[in-house]
Amino acid sequence: MRKITLIGVIILFVSINLYTANHFMVSFTGNYMRSSDSVYRQVYGSSEFYPEFKAGVKVFNNFYIWGGFGFLSSKGHTFPELNLDTKASKKYLSGGLGYSGKGKITFRIEAGFLHVTWKEEAMDIKNNGSAFGFRIGGGIVYNWNPTFFTEISSAYLIASDTVDDISLKLGGFIAGVGVGIRF
Repeated sequence: MRKITLIGVIILFVSINLYTANHFMVSFTGNYMRSSDSVYRQVYGSSEFYPEFKAGVKVFNNFYIWGGFGFLSSKGHTFPELNLDTKASKKYLSGGLGYSGKGKITFRIEAGFLHVTWKEEAMDIKNNGSAFGFRIGGGIVYNWNPTFFTEISSAYLIASDTVDDISLKLGGFIAGVGVGIRF
């Protein structure tokens, strides 16, 4: 089923106005994420490096469809009483609709869906899961030329899961700097 969905998405991207210049976009952004879960921040720190790869295709005027993948991996320690090593990882798959202005210096806004897979290892106990959520963000884009751009961006990711009646907030605020190309 995943292969059929992936093939359908690829055909959609390729078939939409293939002959226009600067119709596709790819970017890489180095973000820092501040988790929305206060307990997670106590164990793993207040912010984490969150690299993200995005791709998009223009569908109408300045509107585009985008998809992204980001991840983070952390090591921490349980509360001071125990001081045991912990490990956690999260993978974020997102996609949605965006709008980008025109000009040398411009803006962009995006909204979409999010799927998070996570796992954590603490006190010899392994937990994992996944959750769906939402993402909203934007940024300021500097277009060096029609092909190359840099950006300063931020977004908020909203997702949660439950383990043994404990609610986990898997999202948070991200902010970063990125580079990209259009072709």
